[in-house]
Amino acid sequence: MVIGCDDNFVKYVIVPFYRDSKRPFVFGGVNWDVSNYGLPCSNVTGMLEVAYIPTLMEALRPFARGTRVGLLGARNETNEKDVKFYAQSAGVKAEQAVLVDNFEQWKGMFTELQGKVDMLILLPPSFIQSPADEAEARRFVLEITRIPSGSVEGWIAPYSLICQAKLGSEQGEWTAHAALKILAGTSPKDIPVASNYRTQMILNMPLAKKLGVTFPISLIEQATLIKEE
Repeated sequence: MVIGCDDNFVKYVIVPFYRDSKRPFVFGGVNWDVSNYGLPCSNVTGMLEVAYIPTLMEALRPFARGTRVGLLGARNETNEKDVKFYAQSAGVKAEQAVLVDNFEQWKGMFTELQGKVDMLILLPPSFIQSPADEAEARRFVLEITRIPSGSVEGWIAPYSLICQAKLGSEQGEWTAHAALKILAGTSPKDIPVASNYRTQMILNMPLAKKLGVTFPISLIEQATLIKEE
């Protein structure tokens, strides 16, 4: 029995060496779709990682001036895949998606998009890593933000007005339960591939104050709040 996470585990371990072998595999965190890897198959099952972008956009719309949506994130394979599926699930046009290579480019495009779109969805800016970068990103975003922004990763919540955060713990729980079923005799092919469905709403109160946004009590009651430092 082998448990592993993310697209690279499937792409570089399962597919070339173990697909349809006797050894059972359980994956977690594969983004959006696994059919492009020729899965599932007789010895593989797992949980996909999806983002509930329509739900996030529904939360953002009351605070936006219009309907134009932009995407901004680091240039990498995961974010490129996200752009494709965000377009399918939320109608985000490709020309409104910007992927950049470093923090300075990110700040430049963040500033530019404030005047080009009405809502901005932040894909993971993976180059923001050090405590100094995180502090600078928070300062910069609070100063520059003019439009509502959203994200689906908890660690990006300090840079966005609303975060509909995916929960990594859900992936771990599901893969563990699937592994126990397999060890008890269930075949992986009899365990359907699942998708995550739990999220945690995170509201950025300093950004809300900057934008003059007043969240409804019903939203605040179900959310975690980022407060002023």
